[in-house]
Amino acid sequence: FSHEPGTYHQESPINYMILETVLESVTGRTYEDWVSEHVFRPLGMRSSTAHPEGALEDHVPQGNQYFFGWAVPMHNPISRLGTVSTTRVMSSAEDIGLFLSLFLSGELLGNLEFLSPDRIAAMMEPLGVESQTVKDNRFARSALVPLLKRSEGRSGFHVVLTVLPEEGYGVVVLANRAGGPFLGTPDALMKGILAKLSGTEPHRYRPWERFLHAGLLVFLSAQWLIALHWRRRWMKLGRPRATAHTAPIISRLVLDLTLAAALPLIFLLHVIEMPIQAVLFYQPDWGLATILLPVFLVPTSVWRTLVHSEEWRAHN
Repeated sequence: FSHEPGTYHQESPINYMILETVLESVTGRTYEDWVSEHVFRPLGMRSSTAHPEGALEDHVPQGNQYFFGWAVPMHNPISRLGTVSTTRVMSSAEDIGLFLSLFLSGELLGNLEFLSPDRIAAMMEPLGVESQTVKDNRFARSALVPLLKRSEGRSGFHVVLTVLPEEGYGVVVLANRAGGPFLGTPDALMKGILAKLSGTEPHRYRPWERFLHAGLLVFLSAQWLIALHWRRRWMKLGRPRATAHTAPIISRLVLDLTLAAALPLIFLLHVIEMPIQAVLFYQPDWGLATILLPVFLVPTSVWRTLVHSEEWRAHN
């Protein structure tokens, strides 16, 4: 466990895997069929499905990702399944809007009290541990209004949901590009919508995500030019191969090699719990940067060391 039981609350795919196993053991039905029959049909959610293979239709939007600042489509059809990797559910804007309307009104649907007031209250009740239920909402008219918020990105897609029952509204943002860390574009859009609904002027959003990805290309290009610069200087000096064993020269070489090894070590030591193959698929520019940066830094550090060593010998 990453936390002691009862001290932390976090949504995880394993929760839905356990739910599926229990549900199928008790009912004798598949998870997909049971959810469709007992949840989606009674709620009138005609476009929603728990059958991932049945959701891959031509009208499904194409997921996108940034590649050095350019938004490019994700051609792998498996990426569409990534949107349901947690709950294994795919839906439409119309169905999500219907669900949100029923959630806010607390309507009873026949004998199935899916969204009755007591169940909504249970969903909004704080867990007593760190969770995604937040009470301090600066967009609300009152200081303490229950706020239910979800923000989750998958391969090429991002969904942000915010519900304020006491204010009488909720907002869903569906984006066909996954947002980044901190305040991504879908979250910033949600923030601006809530500001408008509360009568306040939203802050101007700057597309820092695109700048970040474009800046990565600039950084790698600069590293490539630096490598060419030191190679030319090394060749101009006659391609020396002897290293001067002075503290400044050796220290700089060690520093450069340490920086070159830092990114690969992050993956080799599992500091980031994501294999490099996954990074190359979900964030291809960051994956390429992880590979190319050491490729540029190692020869650059060697050429720089040899040039400085030759210059040191020439002056001494």
